Amino acid sequence: LYAGLPETYGGTLGYSGISKKSSFYVNGGYNFKTKFQTKEHLRKNYENPTALNYYQYDRQDMTLNNVFFNSSLDYAIDKKQQIGFSVLGSGKLNNADRLINYESLDQSETLVFESDKEIDIALKNYALNGNVNYKYRFDKGRSLSAKAHYSYFDQLQEMNNSYYWGAIAGNPELQN
Repeated sequence: LYAGLPETYGGTLGYSGISKKSSFYVNGGYNFKTKFQTKEHLRKNYENPTALNYYQYDRQDMTLNNVFFNSSLDYAIDKKQQIGFSVLGSGKLNNADRLINYESLDQSETLVFESDKEIDIALKNYALNGNVNYKYRFDKGRSLSAKAHYSYFDQLQEMNNSYYWGAIAGNPELQN
């Protein structure tokens, strides 16, 4: 188990065992973390006295949720044959809220135009990998091995944008 600042916590748990004919392990874990970032940009136009200057403030708050599972089983069928199974799965369920403020300023830095953009981001990743292994041992140190592997990955990212133009706080323009 672990915990930290800002808002970080999680843990892992596992078990393993060995007998005369088999070995087995399983473990899994969870991680939660928050992050934030801010950015500021100021672009000034020096050559043209009537050109506008631009200021942008950007803040993004994120929550990261990660989970994983890992397991394996090896079994000796007899002295010459062995079979094994393994699976590894993971999921990431991340969210972010982002606010961007845009300002157009004249040369005296008076606000001419302003707009805000709010973005809600959801990112979901799922992965699954599985293996089946077989080994047959012949005499004189020779062997035959076979392996079947399955892999699956799915990623979905959704973004919802809201724009607020000028000083109008009414209905935003929504995009998906």
